[in-house]
Amino acid sequence: MIAGRFRVDPAKRLPLFDQPSGMAYLASDQKNASEAVFGLVCRPEMQPRRDAVIKLSRLRLAGLLAPRAIGTLHWAPDDAEREIVIFPQLQGKRLAERPDGRFEPFSETRLSREVLPPLVSTLKELGALYVTHRAIRADNLFFCGADGQDVVLGECVSALPGLFQPVACETIESGQALPSGRGAGRRTDDVYALGALLVTLLCGGPPLPDLDDDELVLRKITRGSCAALVDSRRFSSAVMELLRGLLCDDPKERWSLDEVQLWLAGRRMSPRQVLLPPRAQRAITISGRRREMDREVAQALSRSWAEGVELAVSGELDGWVRRGLGDEERGKRIAGYRAISTGNPLEPDLLLTRALAILDPGGPMRFKGLALRLDGLPGALAQDYDNEDRRKLLAEILASRLPAHWIELQSSGGAEVIAYKKLYEALNGHLGHPGFGFGIERCLYEANPGLACRSPGLARFRVCQIDELLPALERLAAGQGGGGTQEFVDRHVAAFCAARAKDLGSEIYKGLDQPDDLASRRMAVLKLLAEVQKLTGPASLPNLTRAMALLLEPVIQGFHNRPYREELIAEVEATAAKGSLSQLVEALDDPKIQRGDQLGFEQAQVLHRELTQEIDLLEAGALTDPAHVRRTASQVTAVLSALAAVLVFVATAALEVFSF
Repeated sequence: MIAGRFRVDPAKRLPLFDQPSGMAYLASDQKNASEAVFGLVCRPEMQPRRDAVIKLSRLRLAGLLAPRAIGTLHWAPDDAEREIVIFPQLQGKRLAERPDGRFEPFSETRLSREVLPPLVSTLKELGALYVTHRAIRADNLFFCGADGQDVVLGECVSALPGLFQPVACETIESGQALPSGRGAGRRTDDVYALGALLVTLLCGGPPLPDLDDDELVLRKITRGSCAALVDSRRFSSAVMELLRGLLCDDPKERWSLDEVQLWLAGRRMSPRQVLLPPRAQRAITISGRRREMDREVAQALSRSWAEGVELAVSGELDGWVRRGLGDEERGKRIAGYRAISTGNPLEPDLLLTRALAILDPGGPMRFKGLALRLDGLPGALAQDYDNEDRRKLLAEILASRLPAHWIELQSSGGAEVIAYKKLYEALNGHLGHPGFGFGIERCLYEANPGLACRSPGLARFRVCQIDELLPALERLAAGQGGGGTQEFVDRHVAAFCAARAKDLGSEIYKGLDQPDDLASRRMAVLKLLAEVQKLTGPASLPNLTRAMALLLEPVIQGFHNRPYREELIAEVEATAAKGSLSQLVEALDDPKIQRGDQLGFEQAQVLHRELTQEIDLLEAGALTDPAHVRRTASQVTAVLSALAAVLVFVATAALEVFSF
């Protein structure tokens, strides 16, 4: 049961409410049986926006499919735990089944009277909660009510922000970025998406269906987003004024929702002029095509990285900026970075990264063909962690302090930018530490506070908080039936604990990184789990404690005193039945007993060496050796002579006494 009230029926599908992030099933509200609800069962690789769920669950907006609750349940069809988001059912239909779906084009009148007002109202409510929607697109729009005229914006919490957005609905800088690295963005991103949605509605489907994403981004850059999306279509001057305002590529000049409401009220403003970047006096050829604009060149080079590195290292790129664009200042800045030689093998790539940030300061961070917005790196790390090549690139971005360098090249900042700079500096420190509790795994959990632990041993569970870890391990241990060899703590579990339970300190993880010392490593595992049990409970973990007791056999065998080992085995068995990991630690980690056992072992070793030497002498015939016999005879003779002399002396003295 989710939130103590919602049940989900895995036998009853509701395809109408499916999302790219998961499938929908009928649910029931145990506290309000009259409300029809459904559960969206998220795919295991999805990262639901739990913080947004908490905020939006308090809303009851007619124009938004807002979540009621989120929780984790064992999902029988997968025999694994899944995150499930509960929503109210809508009485209506979805506008389009797929992002590229076609439908009857909307009239301008219907757009301004039926569609735009509720969408603006909904987005203003979201803005008041500091939540961006980031999923405004045709296949996430519902028309409900008896006459099908009530517009409802679909859900926005079951996946990363912008993950499934068509590039047409994303700003230029967001469309350039990896889908998982687009970030939550700002409300101006939603305003832009609203403008793109309006064009889609007027066109009856995607405005430029024949262009791939790269070509669409380049067209937006060279023509401006509004002109690119509208293309050759003719709309009224009033609608064009609205679209120019919403699709303005400069976020500072883009219309606010208040301005949209003024437009709806009939106020007409001067059409905004599209200010395109200046064209170069001479083009630069990239991948066989001539490019003339700075942002265009930056986008093209980010897609042809090796060629871009060659142009940057050779000086041809900064030469083109100075002579082609006539921009001496930016040309000198790029040349200055080119002159810096640190011996870093990544320096050519970092040079191009900096050059692209200078050419396109509003664009995303770019590195080796990967593009991310500043707030998108955590999501990309979580969503694409299992992609080894991408994970290595993200690690290189953190290791090279690329986010900090990129921030320094920006003309504006703010509290949000400073916060991300601190976060990425902290991640850089964790990445540079090779031990357990650190590395890229620590970065993963520090950057994503609500992320479930990715340990392979916990694949069937969704452990998102530290107090969920030991109950999951308890169930895992119960499933092993007492015969498993699972050590329970790998790099992921250690990093998860370090990120979620900072009070544990860093010393406790040192013993885990001992691959050649099985006893010490398993004792370190026990100590870590015992500290977590003290911190979060539960008080009794019988299955996990028994499993750990079996794994601790190398520790017990490390004691030299055989009778004590037998006593220790009995004590461990009795302690394991109580389910206390701390008591198990106390039984096995008594310094006095360890010192006494070691001292006794050392004394036994000395005695063993002495006895071994005597045995070796005897076996070598030392008692019958002539030299030994002569030495022994001489020694005996000397002793007897001394004894005889003493007896004579005593006897003489006695006679003298008696004579006296």
